[in-house]
Amino acid sequence: MREVYLLNLMILYYGRKRCSDWKNCLISLMGIGAILFVIASSKLFFYDAEENGLMTLTEGTFNVEDDNEGYRIYTKHNNCEEVDVDLYYESSFNMGDLIWTPACGGDLIEFSSATSGDWHYVGTLTFQATYNPGGNEVTVDFNVSASHEVMITDREPIEGGLGFRTISFAFLALGGLIIGVTKKVALENEANQESSEGIFQNRISSTNNKAALDALALLKRHIVVTNTSHTELFSSFDLNDDGTIDHFELMNGLKSVGIEGLSPIDIGDLVSLLDINGNGKIDLHELGRELDQNL
Repeated sequence: MREVYLLNLMILYYGRKRCSDWKNCLISLMGIGAILFVIASSKLFFYDAEENGLMTLTEGTFNVEDDNEGYRIYTKHNNCEEVDVDLYYESSFNMGDLIWTPACGGDLIEFSSATSGDWHYVGTLTFQATYNPGGNEVTVDFNVSASHEVMITDREPIEGGLGFRTISFAFLALGGLIIGVTKKVALENEANQESSEGIFQNRISSTNNKAALDALALLKRHIVVTNTSHTELFSSFDLNDDGTIDHFELMNGLKSVGIEGLSPIDIGDLVSLLDINGNGKIDLHELGRELDQNL
């Protein structure tokens, strides 16, 4: 519960203090993931066997606790390889299988040290129930027969650490995914922009209509002199508010800013010059790219 409370505090703190835009949100996301990973690793690596000890024995029966997450077994014998542990339960019915996983060198998956104080890690005991196979809970009392004295410890703190580590991986993976997608989109936009600019420059180089080129130059000069944005200019040209400027609207718009004397052919060539996507009209993006970036 303490860890859950800490997680909620971190999310609230980073969400309020750092998440002012998507970049800060991404930094916060990665930061929470890194902090959770450190917390999880600490819980797993510094697991205290003595503090979580439940019973010390060589021979005997261990009565399990409800809602346990399995058990870890330690010994003070300095050579784990010499410690033999036999675990079994007695029942008239097959309740399931005790899953004993010996690991004298520590547990890499659970990121657990091979020692805890004077105690040496021997292995982990979980259970696979016949009728409810999910989870690690050992649901039957079991017998222990060991060649040396062993201590049975509570595995719940380990499961809590694993849960935090999974959450940290999720935060880090989500942050990495967002970075990857953002980078990909940025590269695609850059490539599209370079392609569009190349198309526009090629059209300027290939056009023979001096009147259309002069009109474009005058239009660029107009937005500089009047300090008009391309968005404002587009709105004034787009008479029917359909999001595009057709030939008629372009001719009337140019007249409204003092650019006159263009023939229908000149207007058609100017539309073709600005029309990057080839739909026969000029949209806001096309007008802005050529007026704002080619001054």
